[in-house]
Amino acid sequence: MLPKSILIGGVRWKIRELVKMEEKGYAEEDELRITICKKLSDENKRLILLHEVLHACVSCGGEEKKTYTEEEFILRIQAPLLGFLKTYSFKD
Repeated sequence: MLPKSILIGGVRWKIRELVKMEEKGYAEEDELRITICKKLSDENKRLILLHEVLHACVSCGGEEKKTYTEEEFILRIQAPLLGFLKTYSFKD
């Protein structure tokens, strides 16, 4: 089961599951919401949630989207991702 909300970079993001979706999941930065397809297995839901969390980590800097070097990308996501990983454990 997924949590109802999570903290990413000190910001609370809502989590919702929808049945009728074309995508497996997506993050809405302006709404601070991550949406996951309810029809997926629990393992796939966790995988897609992590994927969307990474998108949210990138958006934590608040800058316009641009092309990053690998090092710039890692530096940008390391703090919010570490906070997320310390806070949440998705064990079966």
